[in-house]
Amino acid sequence: MTEREELEMWKRMYLRAVRGMEDAIQALTRTEREAEALYIETGLPQGPQGAGES
Repeated sequence: MTEREELEMWKRMYLRAVRGMEDAIQALTRTEREAEALYIETGLPQGPQGAGES
C-alpha cells in the first residue's frame, strides 16, 4: 500500500466515524425533544415546586 493509499484509507475511516457520530448526536437530540414533549403533554408539574409531590 502506498503512502497516498494509506492516507486515503485513514481519510475514509475518519469521515465515516465523524458521520456516525453526527448521526448519533442527531438521534439523541431528537429523542430528548420527543421525551420532553411527552413530559409536557402529561401536564405534570414542572420545576422544584413539583418535586416529590404525587
